[in-house]
Parts: sequence; C-alpha cells; structure tokens
Amino acid sequence: MPHLVLILAVALSGTVGPSLDFGMAATTRQDAQLRQTEVDKRYEDLMRVARSREADPAVVVPQLEQFIRDHPDYPRLDHVYARLLIAVRKGAPERVPAIADEFLAKFSASESRAGVYEMKFVLLKETNDARAIGALALAILKTETQPSVLRVAAEHDPAHGLQLLDRAIAQRRKLKDPDQAPTLLDLRWSYAKCLHRLGRIEESFKMAFSVIDETTETLNGLEGAADDLSRGRVEYLQEDLRNRYAAFVGWCVDGGRRDLALELLKRQEQAGRALRDRAQSDRTRGELYGRLGMNDLALEAFVSAYAQGMDRATYENIITLAGKLGRKPAEFFARAKDIRTSGSKPAYRFSLATDTGGRLALEEIKAQVVLLEFFFPT
Repeated sequence: MPHLVLILAVALSGTVGPSLDFGMAATTRQDAQLRQTEVDKRYEDLMRVARSREADPAVVVPQLEQFIRDHPDYPRLDHVYARLLIAVRKGAPERVPAIADEFLAKFSASESRAGVYEMKFVLLKETNDARAIGALALAILKTETQPSVLRVAAEHDPAHGLQLLDRAIAQRRKLKDPDQAPTLLDLRWSYAKCLHRLGRIEESFKMAFSVIDETTETLNGLEGAADDLSRGRVEYLQEDLRNRYAAFVGWCVDGGRRDLALELLKRQEQAGRALRDRAQSDRTRGELYGRLGMNDLALEAFVSAYAQGMDRATYENIITLAGKLGRKPAEFFARAKDIRTSGSKPAYRFSLATDTGGRLALEEIKAQVVLLEFFFPT
C-alpha cells in the first residue's frame, strides 16, 4: 500500500511530467516522419508515372495538381511543378504561361527556373512574338541572378545576349564550385555564339579559340585521374570539346572559311587521339569533312570510328561514301577490321562449367556467334 501511495504521489506531483512530455514529443516526431515517408513514397510513385513516355497528360495532370494541393510545403514541390509543366505542354499548352508564372513566383531559388524560362521562350517563338521575347529577356536581365537563367535568355534574345551573358559571368564568378553548371567556360562559349549571331565574326572566333584551348589545357591537367569525380569531369569536358569543335567548324564552313575549318579539323584529330571516346571524335570529323565535300577524308575518319565502335550509322556512312567514290564498301570494312585487330593477342585457353554438368571450352565456339549474358543471382 505505501508503494502504491508513493507511485500515485509521484505521478500527481508532476515530477515525471518531463519524461511524459518527452515521450509524447518523440511519438509526434515519429508520426511526422511516418507521414513524411508516406508522402515521399507518393511523390516517387507519381514522378515515376509522370516521367514515363506513355504517360497520358489527361491522367497525370490531375494527379500532379492534387499532390500540389495536398502538400503545398513539400521540399521537392518545384520538381512536381516542373513535371506538371511538361505534361501540360503536351496536353494543354495554353495553360503553360500561367503555371510557369506561378512556379517562378513560388520558387525563387529552384534549379529548374532555367527550364521553366526555356519553356516560356519556346512558346513565344512558336507564336513569332519577337517583342514579347525581348521584353521577357529584359525582365530577366533586371531581376534574375542565376547564371543558367541568364544564359537561357541570351540564347533566345541575341539583341540583349551580351548584356545577359556579362551579368551571368559576373554572377558565376561569385560561386565557389568551379564545376557547377554552367561553368565559366560554358558561359564564355555562349558569348562566342552570341557574337557570331550578331555578325561579329572575328571576335567570336577569338573567343571560341580561347575556350577550346582552355578546355584542352584543363583536360591535359586531368590526364591519368583515377577518382570518380575527376573521371566524370573528364567525360563532360571531352563531350564539350567535341561539340565545340563541331560548332566552330560549322561556323567556318558557313562563312566560307575553308582553310580555318581544315586547321580546326586537324587540331580536333590531334585532340581526339587523347580522348577516351575517340570513336565519337572520329565520327564528328567524318561528318564535318563530308560538309566540306572532302569525301575521301570523311571516309577515312568513319573507318577509324568503325574500327573502335561498330554502330549502324557509321556503317551506313561508309557504304554511302564508298559509293560516291566508286569504291567497294567491303574494302573499308576490311580496313576497319585490320585496325581493330592490330596488336591484339589470342585469348588464353579456358573452359567453363555448363548448367548441365558438362564443360565448354573456348576453342569449341571459335568463329561462332555467342550471346553473353551477365546476371547477378543475388
């Protein structure tokens, strides 16, 4: 009995109150976490459906709008809006401007702002509303600070492009991460493109050379990098370098600067020898030589590309160019095979257990078509 009185006295005195409060707070947090987990699952399921190529806007749009109404403070709500815009663009494009404006008003720091502005510019271009495009670009110049947004505006409005890119570069210099997109090299390349579109050819060429040289220098500095981050950066820069060479040669071809185009192609070939994906570099050279009417060099580049990666498009390019030169395609496919197998060594002999209890030796399947399937039994 004394023990019971003591327990009741302690309880009534409130001395265990903090422990009870703590327990209630913990339960409240757990409930909140559980609800958040359920919302996250709903978000993932909804986004999976919305991203599908077969997604029906008539079905997806109401679901996305319902999620927005149900969870107005969800941390990734900007992603839901972005997906809503894509779906509405397919089914009811007249609704895009209002939803885009709602997005821009709600999410001032979202990384998706550039994509939303891109959609607004595209719609204005489809209606040939040059005045509205200029007005939107000027509004961005006055109010926006994200380099990616300013760059998008410059791409669509060359008249204000240099001002937009000057501001984008100034804002980009304030960011600490040198690899965050768009990089300063990206913005300077956009500047070169804008100069070219404005007819300031020599200035654009000078800027383009500077960006290509700096990209090449950066790649050389990363040569032999082993960590995943550096390898990813190398792949990104290599793709940029290929695309920039291709664009620059295109400017030269369009402007009748054949000698400069050929010089750039030689530089691209030298750079391509150091690229991890040399096949793509060779394919690009083949396409550019073809634009110059130099079919023999184009064919040589495509043969080199085919030796490294036997894709259908390169196969067909070889057949077409061989025909134009009055040559047999088989001759060039044989040359590609010689390049591919030069310096190769025979595989060592081995055998593997089969699922029927026997063994299969490598020499038994020589010169046969073999399907290899890699799987993880776990």
